[in-house]
Amino acid sequence: MPGLETIGPIACTVKDEAPTEVEQGFEEEGLFVLGDANDVHHYSGMDLGQEWLTRVAGPVNDLIKNWPNNENWRYHPTEDLARNMYATLRNHIAQQLGNVQFVDAREEIGLNSTRGYGENIVQNGQEIGSMFFDNMADLQLACSNTDAIRTTPAIAAQPQGPRLAQYYTQSDVMSLAIAKSPRGVAEHIAIVFSPAHEADLVIREGMPRAEQPPGHTQKPLALTSGFLVAFWGRASGPNVMMPTQGQPPAPMLHSYLGHLVARPLQTNVPGLDARLPAPAAYAIRVEPGLYDVNYYEMDLDAENGGYSFIALSRQGAPPFQPARVGNAGGKVIGGMSLADYAMMQCEREQILMRQQMNSGPALGQLCAKYKQPVPQNAMGVDVGYAARIVEWDTLIQGNPKLSAEFVAAKTIAGMRLQGIEPSPEQIQAIAQQQNAVAQQLQQAGAAHQDANKQLFEGAVQIIELARTRTPEQIIAEARNIFTIETQRSGSPAHGLMRAVRMLKQPGYEGNPKFANVDQVAEKIALAHYRSMKPEDQKFEGAEKSYVKDVIADVYEKNGVPVPGVGGFLGRFMDKL
Repeated sequence: MPGLETIGPIACTVKDEAPTEVEQGFEEEGLFVLGDANDVHHYSGMDLGQEWLTRVAGPVNDLIKNWPNNENWRYHPTEDLARNMYATLRNHIAQQLGNVQFVDAREEIGLNSTRGYGENIVQNGQEIGSMFFDNMADLQLACSNTDAIRTTPAIAAQPQGPRLAQYYTQSDVMSLAIAKSPRGVAEHIAIVFSPAHEADLVIREGMPRAEQPPGHTQKPLALTSGFLVAFWGRASGPNVMMPTQGQPPAPMLHSYLGHLVARPLQTNVPGLDARLPAPAAYAIRVEPGLYDVNYYEMDLDAENGGYSFIALSRQGAPPFQPARVGNAGGKVIGGMSLADYAMMQCEREQILMRQQMNSGPALGQLCAKYKQPVPQNAMGVDVGYAARIVEWDTLIQGNPKLSAEFVAAKTIAGMRLQGIEPSPEQIQAIAQQQNAVAQQLQQAGAAHQDANKQLFEGAVQIIELARTRTPEQIIAEARNIFTIETQRSGSPAHGLMRAVRMLKQPGYEGNPKFANVDQVAEKIALAHYRSMKPEDQKFEGAEKSYVKDVIADVYEKNGVPVPGVGGFLGRFMDKL
């Protein structure tokens, strides 16, 4: 049966204030870290970690448009990379702005590391910004970059390696809950926030009305050791795992847990455990596998403040939430709930099927039945908009979960129009199908987003690489950069076409403006043409002509003199 079992309270707050101001600041942050027992020791907490930040801040960012590699900040896995970027940005600012001075500002900025460095940027006696590179604490990075949930590489220098999950929430006591597999170990793990601390009942029910807000899709988490460790991010992984003494943690945790599925751990931060209102760390015995990392919200408008939570769910495991036909969270638009709108749409479709040529009057009557306005045009009732609510249609089309709920609601509405009242078992089956459809749509949407993201970022990367590559080398590089497109079509041509369009449309839809486009335009155009399929090359015409057209477009849009006669006239003459 769906549902979750409460393990106990887990805290990301203290009952007594820390002795130092620095600790007090960090202890205001409600952040949990979750990861495989083999990986959590890489998380540094409020201690300095692996990553270094290089950053330029202030009005200077508005004075300079073309930054090296289109970046004025970046996290780095090593000090050398951060220092090198700092020197590059510093030289670039000096070259672009001319009369500037750099004034030591390490004390003013308040660096974490004595090996870091920072300066104020001054022009004509006026401070126009600052810049620094500095070693960062993982808790600083997590709180700065986490919107509710985030997965991040456990090892900064290994972005494709093991990952950790982070849940950024309120500084409070939460509820830790699990759902067990047939073997009796966890395959769903949830940390639930309830402002009124009333989560136990809805946890047992499986958080039935909880929904995933859009925009929180994360890479999955691999749990390979059979043990998950979850803890307040104020502590560090090495502190929490201190009892293992650097040895593989699974044998120690197996012995420590005994017959239990989960058990609290000490943070082992000096003085912290005594100041906690509840355990801040747990070890949990889990089914090995890939775990989806999801964020949920539920009943946020309720008098008790509602709930929000993170849930790690093993891929392929039965859901912990009971199947239910969704109702768009109770949303009402145009006086209609989702179920009402689904019924009106079913009746509308029946009218259109029966009366294809003269459906206007019947649709007008349907509008009156559901107390909707009757849209008119020169022909009478506007058939395209009658018995439709555009705001509902827009929401449904733009949200995979809502689309699945609408399909389920229409299925039930269709049965009722036939005089069939669905049984509880039928509703359960429809709800399960709804959840399956929602997952498929969300996965398809995520894949589409990933592909678009790779095309955009890859186009930027390939344009910069083209400065020092031949067309053939560009094609080879593009295969490694545009992996999704290359796997789909066998060629990186679409990615290279995106690079061509980016050069032609500086500033459009976030496209960067590149310096010295004359260094790359011809080579990118040649690489794109030579990676095309023969039928596409035939459509584009001869290689020489295609490359000339690209050069002319790119140069003209970037303010570079076009070779030959110039501009549109030059391209027109070339075709004569």
